[in-house]
Amino acid sequence: TTERTLPEGITLLSTDSIPDKIFIILGESSYRQHYSLYGYEIKTTPFLDSLANEPSADMKYYNGLAPATFTRDALRIILTFSNPSDKQPFFTNKNILDLAHKAGYETIWASNQSRVELDGSYIGLISSEATHVYFPNEPYDDLNLVSYIERIYSKDKKQLFILHLVGSHLTYSTRYDDIDRKAITGDDKNHTVQYDRTIHHTDRVLRNAYHILQKDSSSVLYYFPDHGEIIGVGHGFM
Repeated sequence: TTERTLPEGITLLSTDSIPDKIFIILGESSYRQHYSLYGYEIKTTPFLDSLANEPSADMKYYNGLAPATFTRDALRIILTFSNPSDKQPFFTNKNILDLAHKAGYETIWASNQSRVELDGSYIGLISSEATHVYFPNEPYDDLNLVSYIERIYSKDKKQLFILHLVGSHLTYSTRYDDIDRKAITGDDKNHTVQYDRTIHHTDRVLRNAYHILQKDSSSVLYYFPDHGEIIGVGHGFM
């Protein structure tokens, strides 16, 4: 096989200022207009709201746009140099794990998504290159992914953690617990109420990950969903 390369004009710089720990949390079907962080009237993201109101947290957020409506294609574009019209760089150019290994990071991929399915084949290929790969037999609570990360965390290593959540994927009623139900009240059969609870649950996942991040003075956390959601319907067209 031919070794993957960097695209022309892209170089990897080695500096002393790179963080010891990098956390990348990939959300699922998460629509920003249902985040209280972005002005939604229901308190769905109390943890993110608290960071936004705390200058020392050094938090930045913005109105991002998904590059595709399905997980498979969105993450292919986000995590590699491929783009909506050209898949070839996925195979010929280095991806995010290649770059992390080159920079001296141990890589950990923990996922609540399918490793290989119609929507997951690209993801399975990328994730297989991580130093440690964790896919539970069945999707379960995203909070447990953070527990796995906490167990494998090492103070003495440079580490890149990628957590791939099941997030707010249909069926919403299976994506939250009693804590979220008590925080977001309403009709248990209402899709919007259910969906808001899934956002609240992801906010708790981010809070727990942030507590791990605080163990290092040199660390950074990125959170972004793969795409949004038409509530009660799904992602959109292929």
